[in-house]
Amino acid sequence: MILKTIIKFKNILLILSIIFSASIFSEDCGTTIDPEDTVKSLKGAWLFQKGDNPEWRDLVYFDSGWMRKSFPERAKDKTAKVIGYHWYRCHILLPDKAEGYSSLAINLGKLRDADEVYFNGTLIGSTGKFSPLSPDTDKYRIYSIPDSIIKEGDNVIAVRLFSSTNYLGISMVPEIGPELKVMERYAKSQLFMVISGAVFIVMGLFFIVGSFVRSNNKSNLFFSIFSILLGYYTLLRTNYRYIFFDDFATSYQVELIVLLTMPIVFLLFFTEFMNIKRNKYNYIYDTFMLLFIAYIIFTPKTVDKWIFVIDLNAKLLIVPSLYILYKVKVLFKENKRRLRYILLGFIGLAPTVLIDSLRALDVINYPQVVHFGFIVFLISISIQLSEEMVENYKNYIKQESDLMNMEKMKTRFLFNISSEFKTYLDNARILCRELMVEELNEREISERLIKLESLSGLTKSIIDDAIRLHSIESGSYEIYTERFSLREIISETLNMIEVRHNQKRENINLQFLTGDLEIQHNKELIFLIIYHTLENIYLYTPNDIDVYIIIDVLGKNFQLTFKDLGPGIPVADQSNITQKFVRGSKLAIKNVHGTGIGLTLIKAISENLGGSFKLISSEDAGTTIEVVLPIFY
Repeated sequence: MILKTIIKFKNILLILSIIFSASIFSEDCGTTIDPEDTVKSLKGAWLFQKGDNPEWRDLVYFDSGWMRKSFPERAKDKTAKVIGYHWYRCHILLPDKAEGYSSLAINLGKLRDADEVYFNGTLIGSTGKFSPLSPDTDKYRIYSIPDSIIKEGDNVIAVRLFSSTNYLGISMVPEIGPELKVMERYAKSQLFMVISGAVFIVMGLFFIVGSFVRSNNKSNLFFSIFSILLGYYTLLRTNYRYIFFDDFATSYQVELIVLLTMPIVFLLFFTEFMNIKRNKYNYIYDTFMLLFIAYIIFTPKTVDKWIFVIDLNAKLLIVPSLYILYKVKVLFKENKRRLRYILLGFIGLAPTVLIDSLRALDVINYPQVVHFGFIVFLISISIQLSEEMVENYKNYIKQESDLMNMEKMKTRFLFNISSEFKTYLDNARILCRELMVEELNEREISERLIKLESLSGLTKSIIDDAIRLHSIESGSYEIYTERFSLREIISETLNMIEVRHNQKRENINLQFLTGDLEIQHNKELIFLIIYHTLENIYLYTPNDIDVYIIIDVLGKNFQLTFKDLGPGIPVADQSNITQKFVRGSKLAIKNVHGTGIGLTLIKAISENLGGSFKLISSEDAGTTIEVVLPIFY
């Protein structure tokens, strides 16, 4: 499967190379060429000589004894020492043109380390300096050939080079032709890299935004930094470096620093993305790479040092690569969905990194292809990160919505509890005024005092319920058990509710299916379950509705069932009715006071005591609440 993918990727590279290159005809030096129509490559029969002699630039010079060379050459000459000055000469025969030649240009590609190029003995261009040596190994040498020095018949291109290493000076096949067409070919060769660099930078800026969306995870931030560094590095590999810098040596130093920084940043992204805890080996690698960067900054800018850095970095890349592959293997089974795109990206990237590393070392002569691989690589990871960004954004919207709902619930609760307190205080104020102003007999005074006590109890119960709910939910409620009769506590609760709400109902049906039942439990919590269930029935159902309280034994548990044939709860409300501060939406209950924590408290108590809570309701057909608890807690 992987082999097939690599083969397909190789074919894609071949197609892209064809798209971004134009047809070119190859000729050897010493032959007649007509560069007017198209660009010609000068592949073979170049003459090579070590040493330095100003006469070697001239058109008339006896050079038949020079060594013959063909391009492209393999990078490092292991047989001949080319350190120092050396020359290349190429004879070309041009046909007669009555009206003269249009502007011609020659493209020698990237040369090592500094050069002067002559046409028929006249200097047409130079890059770098010979003394003191100021190399430029990355600039494309495209030099215009003035019409005035072109002649019919034999013409000579002479290239004077100085190399500080054994790496041969000319790495590509020189090209000659109309200046406009030479520049067009060069622009086409750079176009995709320039576009790639710009895309990488824009992609990085996009994911910086994602890093703020995923504020709890830095993987987007590290990925964006990596993408921006890669884009900048890609642009530096083109002649855009001369837009950013005037000095090649400084630009190349920056390029190497960016190159060494990228593996560090990518490892930070990978460990953060996979939630891997960094260990001492990660820090050792980071420290070594930072020292390596310091070495680049604080040591002289020489070609030897640059070659050493590139060579060592190519070897050091094995360390993070093996680490990532190992982690992918370990984590793949549990993180298959997250790792699939990274693995696919690595499959696309690996061949291009290998090719570009060998090309950087001048081991092979092949067009730059790593930007193709990184496009596949970054797009693969971007797909995964984008999916997670969308998911996180949805979660963020949901959290914001939940917070807004919570704020609404709090506001509703404050409104409900304020309304409750206002109602109780207004009634208490009326009763107090009657006691102080009106002439009342003992029975009337007693009735009002009982009502005041009931209002006081209702007010206190609101506060107590909120405190108990918090302590139960936080696990701080201390449960003390005692043995008591269910029949007695149900009767006491009914009497309390009838007094507090000034209702006397004759249609309450209390049924013990297995006789009276005594349980070992926390009496306060059982009271709260019974009280809030019955209070809801008294508040929200008409007085003439039948109410059933059924107690049954189910093995080691007992079941409390409260059933009424009242208005019921709308289906739309049932999923949220047990949440804090939520009350039904029916118009019939709008004028009924309540805090919206009664059912929440019943459910919390039931689950805290190791039981269960169930609500069954149909609109206009009544409501049933079932609570199952252990007999002995």
